[in-house]
Amino acid sequence: MMTMTQVWGCLIVLVAAPFLGAFIVLPQQVGDRRLSRADTGLKFALELVLGAGIVLLTRQFFPSTSPWELLGLLALVMGRYWRKQEAAMIAVLGGLLLHDWQITLLVGFIGFVGLTMFRQIRWGVWEILTLITLALVIRYGNQSGYIVAAIALSGTLAWISSKAPDNRDVWRLFKPEAKFSSLDQPLNPRQAGQGAAKLSHLKQQGFPVLSGWLLGAGDDLLALLQFLQPDGDRPFMVRLSSEKPSKRFQIPIEQLADSQALESAILNTFSREDLGQQSILIQAQPQAVWSGITYSRAPLGYQDTQAPLTEVLPDLITPLIVGDRTPQQYFGLEKPKLQGKVLPERIPPIAIIREAAQLSRRLEIEFGTPQSMEWCFDGKKLWILWVRSIDCFGQVWTREYLQTLMPLPLQPLSASLFKQTGEQAIANIMNVFTPQPKPEPTQLSLSASPPEFITHYRGYSYCSHTRSNHFLETIDLSWAALPQITKARFRSILTRPALFFRYLRWDMGWQKELTQDIQRQITPILKTITLTNDIKEQPLTLAELGQNVEQLHRLLGNVLTHYLKGQIILRTRRSLLKVNVATREISQELQALMRIARDIQNLLPTEGIATRAELFATLADQPDGENIFQQIDRWLADYGHQGNYPWELAQKRWWEDPGTIRQWITELLYGKERLSQDTTGAHESGWRQGYLLRTEQRLGTVQDLMWTCLAQLRWSLLAIADHWVQVGKLDCATDIFWLRLAEVEELNIATDPQKLSLLIQHRRAVFNAERQDTAPPPLKIYGQPQIREAIADRCLDTKDPLQGQVASAAAVVAQAKCCRYLQHPPSIGKNDILIVPYLHETLFPFLPQLKGVITTQGGLFSQGARLARELRLPMIINVPNALAVIQTGQWLRLNSRTGQVELLPDDCLFINNG
Repeated sequence: MMTMTQVWGCLIVLVAAPFLGAFIVLPQQVGDRRLSRADTGLKFALELVLGAGIVLLTRQFFPSTSPWELLGLLALVMGRYWRKQEAAMIAVLGGLLLHDWQITLLVGFIGFVGLTMFRQIRWGVWEILTLITLALVIRYGNQSGYIVAAIALSGTLAWISSKAPDNRDVWRLFKPEAKFSSLDQPLNPRQAGQGAAKLSHLKQQGFPVLSGWLLGAGDDLLALLQFLQPDGDRPFMVRLSSEKPSKRFQIPIEQLADSQALESAILNTFSREDLGQQSILIQAQPQAVWSGITYSRAPLGYQDTQAPLTEVLPDLITPLIVGDRTPQQYFGLEKPKLQGKVLPERIPPIAIIREAAQLSRRLEIEFGTPQSMEWCFDGKKLWILWVRSIDCFGQVWTREYLQTLMPLPLQPLSASLFKQTGEQAIANIMNVFTPQPKPEPTQLSLSASPPEFITHYRGYSYCSHTRSNHFLETIDLSWAALPQITKARFRSILTRPALFFRYLRWDMGWQKELTQDIQRQITPILKTITLTNDIKEQPLTLAELGQNVEQLHRLLGNVLTHYLKGQIILRTRRSLLKVNVATREISQELQALMRIARDIQNLLPTEGIATRAELFATLADQPDGENIFQQIDRWLADYGHQGNYPWELAQKRWWEDPGTIRQWITELLYGKERLSQDTTGAHESGWRQGYLLRTEQRLGTVQDLMWTCLAQLRWSLLAIADHWVQVGKLDCATDIFWLRLAEVEELNIATDPQKLSLLIQHRRAVFNAERQDTAPPPLKIYGQPQIREAIADRCLDTKDPLQGQVASAAAVVAQAKCCRYLQHPPSIGKNDILIVPYLHETLFPFLPQLKGVITTQGGLFSQGARLARELRLPMIINVPNALAVIQTGQWLRLNSRTGQVELLPDDCLFINNG
C-alpha cells in the first residue's frame, strides 16, 4: 500500500512533470535566424537535464527504478505534446539514462545506429522504443505495474512521433554526414516519397527529367545549400517529394535564385508534419519559355477519342497549377489542335505539344495507368517536372489480368454471368483482408451489391486496375511485388502482422472449407440438377428450370470463389517454396486423350491416313477398333461437360459435339506437331513438388466442378429457350445467349416478341462487326458516372446562357454566391453555387458543402479543377463575364453536358434532384 508521503509525491509528480514539459523548452529559432549547431546542442543538453530532473523528483518519494519514474516521464511527454505538439524524445532519453544507464546506453547506441541506417525518423523511433522497452521489461518486469508503465510510455511516444515528429534540427545531430539522395540514383518510395521515386525511375529509363536532390528527415540543410550553391544564373524549385501524406495541394516554389531564398522557402512553406514524414525535392530549374500540363488521356469524355490533352502557358508552371490564368488547350497525339475560337497572341511550336503528348503516352505505357505530366521547355529541350497518376475521372480498366482466362469475346449472356459471379467472388476474397463493418440491424435484410470490378468492351473482359491497386495498397502490396511473394509476405510479417496471420489462417483453412462445401452443398446440388436435366420423358417446367438456373448461378459463384482462393494460395506456395513453373502443365483431359491417341498409333499404320474420316473409317475395320470407340465414350463421360472455351455458354460442350474430339485426336496423330513420347506430365521429385501436387490436384477438382456448373447452366438455359421457341417468343433456342442474365430472369409471357427479336438482331450485328476489328485495346478508361439531371423538362424558358468549359461533370440547380475578392470570402452557405475568378486554396474547405463552382478563368488541370473532380462537384470554368452578369442570390442551372450556365427566372418552377 502507498504511504501518505507517496500519495503526496504522486500528486506532485503528476502536476509538476506536465508543467515542466509544457513550459521549459527552447524556441525553434531566434527571430528570423535559425538555431546554430551550438544552439541545437544546448537545447539537446537542456532536454537531457529536464528528463533526469523528473526522475530525481520521483525518487524523492518512490524507490529507485520504480514504475513511477516511467509514469513521471509519461506525464512530461503529455505536457509537451499538449502545448507544443512535440514528442519530448530527448528528455525521455535523459530520464532513462538516470533510470537505468546501462540498458539505455547499450540499446540506445544500437537504436541510433539503426536510425542512421533507416534514414527515416518513424522507423528509427519505433526501433529504439521497442528495444528499450523490451530490455527494461525483461529486467524489471517483476515489479507491480512496471510492464504497464513501460508499454504506456513507449506506446505514447510512438503515437506522438507519428503524429507530430520532432524538429529536424534535433535529429540532424545523429547524421552529420552531408550525403544527399538524388534523382540520379534508384529511390525507395517509402523513404523518398512516391513522386520523387517515380521521377528517379523515369530518369533511369532515359526520360528527360530535371536533376534533383532530396532533403530527407534529419539531413543538414546548410550542408545541402553549400553543395548546391544557387546563384542567379541557376535557380531552383522546391516541392514535397510526394503529395499523398499532405492534407493540402503542394504547389512548387519556383525561381529561388540564392541560398537565402532557397532556405526561407524550405523552412517557411512546409509544415513540420510534412517535413517529418517525407523529403523535400529540390530541382535545378531551367529558364522556362513554355510550361504545360499534359494528361495522357483527356478526362470527362473530352472528345470521342481518348487522345492526350495539353494545357500550356508561357514562362512558369505555377499559374497552371494554381489556376489564376487561362491556358491554351491542345488536343491530339500526332497532330494536336488548338481548342477554342480565339487565337492567342503567342502560340508554342506544335512540335513541343506533340512531344509532350507522346511523352505522356509513353508514361502511361510505362506505369500501366493514365498519367498527368508537368513539363517545361527551355528553348532547346522539353523537361519533365512532375508525374502523377490520374485518379479523378473514374475507373481504369485493363486486359492484363484477364487475357489468359478470357482470350475471346463473350456474348451478352456469358459476359453478364462472368461479371456477376466474378465480382462476387473477388469481393468475398477482398473481405478476408479488408473486413467490412457489420451493417446496422435495420440493414441486415438488404443485400449489398459487390463493387464493380469487371466490365466488358466489344465483348472482351476487363478488370478494374483502379480497384485492384487500391486493394493491394490496403494490404501493403503492389502488382510489381506479386511475382516476389516471398519478400512481400516477409514485409507483411513486419509491417502488418495481423494481416499476415489472417492470410495464414485463410491459407490453412482453404482445403477443409472446400471439402465441406463439396460434400454438403456442391455435389448434392449438381447431382440433383444433372438427374433432372437427363430425364427426357418428363421435361421440367419453366418455374423448375428457373430454380435450377438460380441455384447454379449461386453455386457457380461459390465454386469460383474457391477456385480464385486456390490460385492465390498455389501461387504463394510456389513462391515461398521457390518452385518455378517453366512450362505449361498438360491438363488431365488432354493427357487422357493423348493416351487414346497412343493406343490408336500402336494399332494403325502411320502412313496413308490424312483426314479424320479416313482415320476412323480405318479404325472401324480393325478388330480392336471397338475398344478405341469405348475409350472415347468413357472420355466423353468424364470430360464431355467441358469445352474449348467453357465460359462461353453459347459454345457447344464436347459431349454435344463428339466430332471435335475426333478431329483433336487426328491432329495429335497426324498434325504438324506429332504426338510426343512423354504424355504423363510428370513433376520433378521432391517433397516440395509433392506438396504442391496435392494443392494442384485439389485446384483441378474445383476447376472441374466449375466447368460442370457452366455446362449444366448452359443446358438449363437451352431448355428454357425451347419453351420460349414453342410460344413464339424466340426464333431459335440459341437466341437466348444474346440476352443478359437479368433479362432472362425477368422475361415473361407479356414480353413483345417483335421487340425482343429486334434487340437480338441488333446485338448479333454489333458483336459480329466488333469481332472483325483488330485486337481489343489493352486499356479502356471510362469517365464519371452518368450525369444526373437536376431540373425538370417543364422548366420555363431561360435567358441566353453563359458559355464555359466543363471541368467536373454533373448537373445542378442552386442559388449563386459571388466572390470577387479571394482574400475575404463571403459567408458561404450550403447549396450555393460559388462564382469566383479562380479556386484559391483558402476556398477548398468550403467545397464539400457547395452545390457547384463557376470560375472566370483557369484550366482543366488546375488544383481546384482536380479537387472538384475528386469531390464529384459540378464545376464550369472560363466563363469570362460570370461575375459581371450574375448576381448573388440568382437561381442558376449548370448544364455540364454543354458547359452552359443558365440564368433562371425567380418564379421558375423547378425540381432539384442534385
